[in-house]
Amino acid sequence: MGFDLDQIKPCAMCGKGIGHAGPVFYRARIEQLVIDDRAVARETGLQMMLGGNVAIARALSPETDFAKPFRTAEVLLCGTCGIEPMPLAVLLDTQEETDL
Repeated sequence: MGFDLDQIKPCAMCGKGIGHAGPVFYRARIEQLVIDDRAVARETGLQMMLGGNVAIARALSPETDFAKPFRTAEVLLCGTCGIEPMPLAVLLDTQEETDL
């Protein structure tokens, strides 16, 4: 997973260049997911029908995804901002969504 020059953009938090705090910076992919209630209900129903045996239910279940991607973004953070606390939901709200 390399990094090309055309991927350079300002820090998602401070807006400065990603190298202003030194050569180390961070790249993070943030995904917001939504639980698939129907898939969870089908899976738990199968588990109940099998007497609560989770292992057998997992083996027999057609379900593979219990959550669906809702929003996603890839952000760059400078070395300073990369160690600062920031709620991911707030950071995601400030970014343009990327393709899933």
